[in-house]
Amino acid sequence: MNIPAEKQQTLRLRESPISQLLFRFSFPAIMAMLVLALYNMVDRIFIGNYPPTGANGLAAIAVSFPFLLVLLAFGLLIGVGGATLYSLRMGERKHEEAERTLGNASFAALAIAVLYVAVTWIFTEPLLRLCGADTTVMPYAVDYMKIIIPFSFFSFRHLFTTT
Repeated sequence: MNIPAEKQQTLRLRESPISQLLFRFSFPAIMAMLVLALYNMVDRIFIGNYPPTGANGLAAIAVSFPFLLVLLAFGLLIGVGGATLYSLRMGERKHEEAERTLGNASFAALAIAVLYVAVTWIFTEPLLRLCGADTTVMPYAVDYMKIIIPFSFFSFRHLFTTT
């Protein structure tokens, strides 16, 4: 007897222990946070050991890190929120509404990622100043951000799709 995949998924969600489901659905978000922390640690090791930058390079990463945290927060907000609404609609057997919810979440993720990249690119210096960058650290922080910002778009899309 072949049970359709959608039915099997519903049965798994209904019959699996909550602890197992919690782990299964929270694991991607936990991994995203760990990867971001590891990425930041590796940056600090390399930049801290690079003689021309040293302490100023580490300070540049420190004032830039809030931008990565904001990116992570928005990615998880849209990803987890969209997935939750999608799951609720599927559970209610409102398949068209579920698809519309997923489409809206995808569009919101794309729009927020583009807006984030544009705003942080245009206002890099004022935003860094707001985070505490002084005149000594500013050139290093701007250089670092100009490398990180364009690629944050892809990070955001990845965060959204993994949740």
